Amino acid sequence: MSKASGVSGNHVSSAGRPERPWYKQIWVWFVIALPASSVVTGITLVTIAFKNADDLVMDDWYKEGRGTNRSMAAENLAADFGIGMTAVVEGGTTLFQFHAKRSMIWPDHMTLSLRHPTLAEQDREFQLDASGGGQYRIATILPAGRWHVRVASADVSWRLAAPAAISSDGTLEIGASH
Repeated sequence: MSKASGVSGNHVSSAGRPERPWYKQIWVWFVIALPASSVVTGITLVTIAFKNADDLVMDDWYKEGRGTNRSMAAENLAADFGIGMTAVVEGGTTLFQFHAKRSMIWPDHMTLSLRHPTLAEQDREFQLDASGGGQYRIATILPAGRWHVRVASADVSWRLAAPAAISSDGTLEIGASH
């Protein structure tokens, strides 16, 4: 056996230099890094998707869908009466002034629902208490941002519903203009 054949067990390249082991080759790690980064990215995206899932569809969507005609009738009645609402903040309390084209007997209580466009955990619901003359109040300031606003009478005979922006100072206006 000749000494040139590499008796020691190390591989020798054709240039006479010993070859490095596979784990010291840069191209091996480059080839391993591509699929490994894809796996890490995929796991990260799946984790983000599960933690931040959109809540765009209501759990009782079928029941809500069936009630669309009834809902539209209540909104159409509010439009026929020319009902509108303006909200302003006074000292930590939000005051609501309702107005209508026709003479109205305003209910003692109404429900105000604020639905966030994408995040169900931010949805809010308030009970409005009458102060007289179409005025109502709640002891909080409405959160600023884009909301789908619904205001309904206690018996839900009429309803205001519209997407609206609540300003940073808590003011809001929906329905028929004054």
